[in-house]
Amino acid sequence: QGLPNATQHFFKVRSADGNVFVEDDNGGTLYGFSTAAFDTFAPQIRLSMPAFLNTASIDLIGETEFGVALKLFHDGVLIRAYQSTNGKIEFSDVALTPDRNNSIAIEAQDSAGNQANASFFVFVDVVTPAITLARELPALTNTSVLDIFGNVSEVAFLNVTLNGQQFFAQEAQAFALNLSLAESQNILVFVATDRAGNSARIER
Repeated sequence: QGLPNATQHFFKVRSADGNVFVEDDNGGTLYGFSTAAFDTFAPQIRLSMPAFLNTASIDLIGETEFGVALKLFHDGVLIRAYQSTNGKIEFSDVALTPDRNNSIAIEAQDSAGNQANASFFVFVDVVTPAITLARELPALTNTSVLDIFGNVSEVAFLNVTLNGQQFFAQEAQAFALNLSLAESQNILVFVATDRAGNSARIER
């Protein structure tokens, strides 16, 4: 910082241990580097975005460089622009369109004209998955084994517990389960969670 541009600089390293000094001059040739003629580096854009979201708006918070001009595009349309004075990317409550992929792009340009771009896609899913059993489970049964068939309205992570013990846990849409019942009351719980985080639960 503070060094002139387009200049070659040489240096050596010196350290001390008490009164003993050690100097490293790279074998007499010194160490060296050159400063850039001018700013040729594009500003960084450090921001992450989920691939799936269960709300129709999002706060975009990230980091860049001080003083850059920021532009925000949604589906190719410029929707906001401002100059960052604190090195932060801050776009609050950005509206998204439900039930489809949304294209989000951020452009950052510094005072030297260097430009960086970052693009993201986020699918907005605000619908809770529905769990359907092929037939209703009996309140009483004289068999210790029960076959259950059903489906979820969309691909989701399905977690099934029987009497508090996990029986099935994986991504699925259609499912077929073969349960061994205890000789008493049995509680069966189905929980389906889609990729956006929407969750449905039924208990039998």
